[in-house]
Amino acid sequence: FNTNQIQDEGCFRFSEALLANFSLKRLALNNCGFGSVACIKLAQALSLNSTLTELDISFNQIGDEGCD
Repeated sequence: FNTNQIQDEGCFRFSEALLANFSLKRLALNNCGFGSVACIKLAQALSLNSTLTELDISFNQIGDEGCD
């Protein structure tokens, strides 16, 4: 999904899907136009997901808030 402008709403939906993920191991969300709020939601979902091993979120507008 890299370089698709899914924005924050799309990232929220990926976060929800990751909660039920038992097979996806790699996910590229680089340059998708989401920001720090979406990144925080994604991090929360990832803390409950043990299947995903590789995630690329480069070139988004995450800022310092999204990195905490």
